[in-house]
Amino acid sequence: MIIFLVVVLVAIIQISYMMNTQYATGDSSEEIHFVIDQVEITPEATYSFHDVEGKPFTDYTFSLAKEIKPGDIIARKANSKEIVVYRVDPQGNKEVVMEVTMKEK
Repeated sequence: MIIFLVVVLVAIIQISYMMNTQYATGDSSEEIHFVIDQVEITPEATYSFHDVEGKPFTDYTFSLAKEIKPGDIIARKANSKEIVVYRVDPQGNKEVVMEVTMKEK
């Protein structure tokens, strides 16, 4: 009976660990390329960014959001914790506006 309880307990811990690990790595495995079309500022001074289809950007909250403008691009390579916000000038040159590292969950 004790061996059965130990096996069940170990199985529960292992499944819990695997689910947690899968959840934590799932978000960062996708590449991000989000072109900002609209910036909304609430009365509480929080910023929300939307693309041309009206979808909000919800992957990260920027501490210096006031520097981000419509037309800027939020990008992240797959499996990276680094988010880059850049702006494209009329000549097509990319200028990095901000670089941030996402924290572990």
